[in-house]
Amino acid sequence: MNAEMDRPQTADATRTFPAKRILWAAIAVLALWPASWWGASLWIRASVDQFIANEASQGRVWTCAARNNEGFPFKVVHTCAQPRMSMKNASRQSEAAFAAAQVFFNFAEPLGFRIRLTGPAQGRLDPDREVQATWKSVESHHKFSIGGPPEIDVGVENLAIHINGGQSGKDDVRLDRVRLTLQPKRIVESASGFFVEASASGLKSTALRSIPQSVDGLKMSVNLIVHGIEGLPKGRADQVIDYWRDSGGFVRINAFAVESEKFSLEAAGRLELDETRRISGELTTRTSGLTSLIAAFTGSGRAVGGGGMLQGFFSRRNNQAEQETSRPSQAITMPLILKDGAVRVGPIRLPVHLVPIL
Repeated sequence: MNAEMDRPQTADATRTFPAKRILWAAIAVLALWPASWWGASLWIRASVDQFIANEASQGRVWTCAARNNEGFPFKVVHTCAQPRMSMKNASRQSEAAFAAAQVFFNFAEPLGFRIRLTGPAQGRLDPDREVQATWKSVESHHKFSIGGPPEIDVGVENLAIHINGGQSGKDDVRLDRVRLTLQPKRIVESASGFFVEASASGLKSTALRSIPQSVDGLKMSVNLIVHGIEGLPKGRADQVIDYWRDSGGFVRINAFAVESEKFSLEAAGRLELDETRRISGELTTRTSGLTSLIAAFTGSGRAVGGGGMLQGFFSRRNNQAEQETSRPSQAITMPLILKDGAVRVGPIRLPVHLVPIL
């Protein structure tokens, strides 16, 4: 009789045991979660401190008016209020200031984080050239891989830049959308590079509007690989660039394209830096609408020192292509050579002088 009465009690105890385990597990999670969030917030702050230290070692000094962590319980948001950056090297001094910069870490994505810049921004590229910028959004996504550098994806929407001063005077530049992807890539067994893919659309500029032809609203895209990034030292940007150049680093442009309503350009080839950090190399270009664009420049008096010769050269190329194919030529293929600061299209030197990138 007593044994029969005990059976239901034993069954009830068996059913309540998993419930107690779940309860204790929930209590443990609730107790440990604040500690996990606090640990993640400390890691984010330490990472930002390391970034600031690395930048300072390369000649770029970052400061924040205030820094704080928020976002509990499911994410960490580290905010740098009113960040400022100043950079000085042998040739120039520049500075920039933003409204805020934020780092977002989400526990649902433990191997990644996002950085968001809030505008407006003001800056000075050199003593007589000021820049102001506004945008709808500027955000980068950093995704880590085990044992390697991160993959970075940058997006910009509705960017407006006002430039005042310098040799170009005043200019207003607008871009509807910009996308940039940086991805580590194993090129051969013993060397690595960076795969870069970028695109921009809706480029509008005051300087472009002064050209009689329709080149407003340009679309641009590029696909390239930076070779020779293995073993780059830490230090100032000019020192790193010199080491990369002297170690045989170069850029392989797989595809570059610029397009507007009446003009298009495609290019591919190899570029590197000379001893003064000027871009040098050779690209194979394919253009359409170039003759009318040159005519627009020479007709408005904006091109000097060879613009008319260049227009005549390309006109002859067009006529020759038409005779050979018995139909109007739509595109011209020509080498673009960059050497010793000069730019040549075929045998014709353009009125352009290349300057050091840094």
